[in-house]
Amino acid sequence: MNYNRALDLIFESYIAVKPLLKGRLDRDVRNPHIILNIARQLDLIPPADKILKVTGSKGKGTVARLCASSLEPFGKVGLVISPEEIDHTDRMRINGQPMSEDRFIACFEKIWAQITIPSAPDYLSPYGLFLLIALQWFKEENVDLFVIETGRGVRFDEGGQIPAHTGV
Repeated sequence: MNYNRALDLIFESYIAVKPLLKGRLDRDVRNPHIILNIARQLDLIPPADKILKVTGSKGKGTVARLCASSLEPFGKVGLVISPEEIDHTDRMRINGQPMSEDRFIACFEKIWAQITIPSAPDYLSPYGLFLLIALQWFKEENVDLFVIETGRGVRFDEGGQIPAHTGV
């Protein structure tokens, strides 16, 4: 497995059903429980009292980065933002340091082994897969606190469905 092949697999399921989704709302087409069930099987969902979720319509990534930076004195902080800034690996960080491509591939392979591609119209959300990769990495690195940027439609994305003690 290489980095580009992993990215192709992350987006493949979504791209296959994208024409079916055009003009439809997330609440009508997205099933976050597909990814969340995998997270539960792999024991990747952190305790709610260790999670801060950030949502809104503008500035979520900036606020999430500021919150993560502010929490660093209290332990190792894992951050997930979306979309990436420059490269897909920089959407996942521990204490401000982005994930390496090698770790990305290793974590992807661990979660991919547990995945069954759903049949249309269900699909694997790219955001959800990146979240799984990040949570796998955070677990391996014994992260203490988690900052997760969620989408505007929090009820309909994977990050929004993870219980959290604090929301911004």
